This record gives sequence, C-alpha cells and structure tokens, in this order.
Amino acid sequence: MSRVLRNSRGFSLVEVLAALFILGVAAATVLGAFSSNLRLIKRSGDHAMATIHARSLLEEALSEGDTQEAAVSGVDLDGVYSAGVDVEKVGRGERGVGMYEVRVEVDWPPSGSVVLRGRKAVVELE
Repeated sequence: MSRVLRNSRGFSLVEVLAALFILGVAAATVLGAFSSNLRLIKRSGDHAMATIHARSLLEEALSEGDTQEAAVSGVDLDGVYSAGVDVEKVGRGERGVGMYEVRVEVDWPPSGSVVLRGRKAVVELE
C-alpha cells in the first residue's frame, strides 16, 4: 500500500492545462449562449411593446369619428418608439358606404418595425 501512495504524486502540468482548457471552452460556450438569449429577450420585449402601442393607435384611429383626421406622423411613444398612422380611402361601396384602410407603423432603434392594418366602413351621407 505504501508503494501506491509513493507513486501517486498528483496531476501533471499537462493534465491541469488540459482540464483548464476544457473548462474555458465550456464556460465560453455557456456565456455565449446566455448573451445570445439576452439579446433575443430584449428584441422580443421591444417587439411586444411596439405591438401594444400599434394596437392602441389602430383602435384609436378606427374609433375616430372622422376617419381622415386619424392620420398622424412622427408620434413619440415612451421616448423610444416612433409611430405614424396613415388613412387611405380604398373604395366606395353601394349606398354611400366608404371603405378606409388604416395603417399603423411603429419603429424603434436600431431597426425594428411593426406594421398593423385595419379597415373601417363608413356611411357617407351626401
């Protein structure tokens, strides 16, 4: 038994360096994945918030009494998002019913954008 203890002196330098290399590669991989996931979470949150703003603006534009007056541009939302609302008359149906398309676009830096569209039928009295 004393012979076994005498031959067992610990790890060699090569074994320690190999273990440190493997640990370093594993740590870099885990941190890289963590960083990538944080970026995706941030992008997802920005998209969700922009969609909430866009839905709000679209609902407001569709509920407006005079649909043409709902068109605005350069709306600042929370200091991060900017929005624009475009209203276009897309047709006139039977019996004086006009069809309007409302398009809402919300942008955020550096290159995010959400576009929602809705249609509204309006009885136009002559």
